[in-house]
Amino acid sequence: MSHIKTALIILQSLDGFIAKYQDDSLSWGSFEDKEHFRNMTKQIGVMIIGSNTYRKMPESAFDKRFTLVLTSNPGDFAEKENIVFKDFSPKECLDYLEGLGYKQVAIAGGGKINNSFLRDGLVDEIYVTIGPKIFAGGIPSFGQHQIDKSLELLDYKKITQNELLLHYKVLN
Repeated sequence: MSHIKTALIILQSLDGFIAKYQDDSLSWGSFEDKEHFRNMTKQIGVMIIGSNTYRKMPESAFDKRFTLVLTSNPGDFAEKENIVFKDFSPKECLDYLEGLGYKQVAIAGGGKINNSFLRDGLVDEIYVTIGPKIFAGGIPSFGQHQIDKSLELLDYKKITQNELLLHYKVLN
């Protein structure tokens, strides 16, 4: 088992969706939530995302942090100085990053990635911003596969007039 501490970071609608549809620009989050994401991922120093999430993020989202992009087709992407593309399982990701000397990692989506790390028992904490939206459909925050995890609320704060940031510890 890896010794890397993992933090899953999500912005979701009140009804549990990270996007309305696959090509959603993800631009509906507030400045404050984006600032929270930037600060956490820079502090942690490394993030894991899926290829769909990678395609939607602005180039500036990858500054000052190492990014591991999970994809079944790593050859379709050109690696950059701080961005690598791998076809890894969640455990292989953490073993790889641990081998590079990382002690913490931010898991930053999408839903399939979030689900696979949770299913494999590889998430220590979850930071979820509840945005002031209801989509009633779209891409679920935690993917399509059933999971059953118990959580302990560690902290919460109102980050804008309409958004809450919840911090949970994953218990099992």
